[in-house]
Amino acid sequence: MNSSTYPLFFHVGPDRTQATLTACGGTAVPLEEAELIICTGLFNDEKDQLADYENLLLEAAKHEQLMICANPDRVVKRGDKTIICAGSLALRYEELGGKVSYIGKPYPDVFHQVINRFPTIPNSRTVMIGDSLHTDIEGAKI
Repeated sequence: MNSSTYPLFFHVGPDRTQATLTACGGTAVPLEEAELIICTGLFNDEKDQLADYENLLLEAAKHEQLMICANPDRVVKRGDKTIICAGSLALRYEELGGKVSYIGKPYPDVFHQVINRFPTIPNSRTVMIGDSLHTDIEGAKI
């Protein structure tokens, strides 16, 4: 970790997620200078394919950089298009030997944070509404 309290990171994802990254702190740097990778999706999810990221993922795996997958969705439907999401990149990174930490559905921490904010509401009275079996519905089982 660098001398500041925030990490040097390489961002994989669209520009529209920049405001979230800025709110979290840290400094965006080139891949070879990064302490970790923050993956929020593809750079251009309208045209990019998973294969377009193979060299980047291989290079990151070679340097043993941790990837934070900030959106575990693998794909979403946008009209009649199937859009590849950050979860697909993270899964491929793991296949290449990279280490991934997932943040979000279906991983328990995100659900526990919400449930803990409302301690007077019993778990049996909570509901999860989603559109993805892999992330939303699987996470709701928690």
